[in-house]
Amino acid sequence: MDYEPLDIAIKAIACNAVSARRAITSFCSSNGFSTEQVFFIELATGEAIANAIEHAYLNSVGLIHIAGLIENNRLQITVEDFGEWREIIEVRENRGRGFLLMGELMDSYSLGHKVEGGTLITLEMNLDAI
Repeated sequence: MDYEPLDIAIKAIACNAVSARRAITSFCSSNGFSTEQVFFIELATGEAIANAIEHAYLNSVGLIHIAGLIENNRLQITVEDFGEWREIIEVRENRGRGFLLMGELMDSYSLGHKVEGGTLITLEMNLDAI
């Protein structure tokens, strides 16, 4: 089966997260994912996008690249920014659960800081188990 890839770039501002989630939903739907799978993928990817929006760019607006592909019955979505990681200065009780969600909703996730600058979050879901 041939799968449609996902490949979009958005400006790293909060209002663009909605259009990114719509693109993810469309990608999942066009590739035959169930309603539950779409929910899990959209929520996990939305958390990765929110992290990039909040942490990557200080006093500027940069880009976030979102890509998705399916190979060997495995979904891989990457969320990449080109800024610099910024830690949260103010810690609040109702925050900081994004990576926990990504780990629970997907089979695996990884976070890497690129040498040339930026952060890459990779989310993976095994499609054999579904």
